[in-house]
Amino acid sequence: MTQSIDLYALSARLLMLGAMYVLMRTFSRWPYVSALLWFPGTFAHEMAHLVVGILFRAKPVGVSLWPRRIPGTNHFILGHVAFANLNWWKKLPVATAPLLLLFPLGCWIVLDSLQVTGVVPREMSAILIYCFVALQCFVGAWPSPQDWALARPALYVLMGLFLAGWVSYFALSGFINF
Repeated sequence: MTQSIDLYALSARLLMLGAMYVLMRTFSRWPYVSALLWFPGTFAHEMAHLVVGILFRAKPVGVSLWPRRIPGTNHFILGHVAFANLNWWKKLPVATAPLLLLFPLGCWIVLDSLQVTGVVPREMSAILIYCFVALQCFVGAWPSPQDWALARPALYVLMGLFLAGWVSYFALSGFINF
């Protein structure tokens, strides 16, 4: 059984997500209010690191969801997870866990929200809740600069292996002559 997607409803949800994002970003002038608004996304982000770290036996040793100011700046670290056994091949799945888990979840929530139609207040509030939760998933899905720094060595190894495999494939099939 296949279902068609109502493009008008989907575009309305995406527009609502964008407007909600802009509205929530306006509160970034007040760091503690901003941290409170983004707490569900931060919680999901850090829990994704924690769950994947446990699955890959990276031995988590600490979790913090309390926002703290970076000294000398007006920026905050909203949360972090520390690991004791994080070698180069465990860094990639642990560092990119929010992207691999929360982004598909956010897409699923947006698509699931398309089942709610109508303009009565109860249904509109359900759509707003769907969009808020999806926005938290999308924002929480993006890896932090620290996450990218952890994943970078493993990404370089994977890109090198992919390039070597690609060159080997074309060399063995006769497309490239050495």
